[in-house]
Amino acid sequence: MNSHTSEQTPSWDSYNHLAYFVDDDLFIRKEELEYPISFLDEFLLFLTLDEELFGLHDYFGEEFLDVEQLTATVGRCKLLSLFAPTWDEENTDEQFAYCHEIRKLQLRYKGLMEFCLNQSLCPEELGHMSAYQRLNLYGSLPHGYVPQMLTSVLTLDATATDAFTGDDTAEQSPLERIFDIPAGLVAHVGQQKLQPAREFMLHSTSDILTLIFHELVLRDVKLKCCKHCHQYFVVKTKRNSDYCDRTAEGSTQTCQKLAAMEKFKAKKADNQAYQIFNLYYKRYHERKKVGTIKADVFDTWNRDACTRRDACIDGKEDMEAFEQWCHDSFPNRPKKK
Repeated sequence: MNSHTSEQTPSWDSYNHLAYFVDDDLFIRKEELEYPISFLDEFLLFLTLDEELFGLHDYFGEEFLDVEQLTATVGRCKLLSLFAPTWDEENTDEQFAYCHEIRKLQLRYKGLMEFCLNQSLCPEELGHMSAYQRLNLYGSLPHGYVPQMLTSVLTLDATATDAFTGDDTAEQSPLERIFDIPAGLVAHVGQQKLQPAREFMLHSTSDILTLIFHELVLRDVKLKCCKHCHQYFVVKTKRNSDYCDRTAEGSTQTCQKLAAMEKFKAKKADNQAYQIFNLYYKRYHERKKVGTIKADVFDTWNRDACTRRDACIDGKEDMEAFEQWCHDSFPNRPKKK
């Protein structure tokens, strides 16, 4: 398998960010500052950022650096802003190298995501595989790239010992005497509910992408591209859906709801039973509005008509009989020729 190898191994001091996962957030810590990142959303945002913006310079050179546009684009993505260069006119060499590297990372991780996580890719052959199985398959391809895991450290929970206040009058236990531990500390730590946590040391955008992608593989995250808004979403159920549950742009409905409505409209437009029902529904509804048909009588007819319509669709009732019943439902109508 092809693996990532850095041209220059960073020193311990060069790891200026630490990261760890809690549920669906990736916490980034630098010195005294710490903040969460919704790592899946940020990962997908990174993959869909303006590809032409970063790729443009590969073809036309540094003179096409649009510092203002690059600053705005990088600022939208927390993964990029962590290790971005200084955006000024005197720093074009570093900016050019940065854009070239970002475009390369976009292509690399888009390929990994599509093959390992996208459930729409060859579902007959890959649909039953886990993300890790697909990653192994991807690594065997001629140009398959498998990023190595990062250096991690097992961090200690400060609540275990920092919150301890000793008792000068207490007597040390045998273990505490042997290891010169303050009296009562053994019992105090034993009462804490501690879970081990790992922190990962980061020094580049490549590092944080590697960390996130590994986490997605370990969690066996399954993604699809919504056929309505064309954004990726997590497949949360076994029910096969090609649409996400986000509220569609310019609408109050979700993509799933809009797709269902469009499907229903198409079904009605192509079905004769729906056409017959709609014709008479509109006709009788107008009569109800002007008072020639009472509301409760119309509602009873509507329920019966829906039942007969559905029976007609299922082939349990004749289409002509259904149309004749609709026509004969109310008096004072001209005879159907």
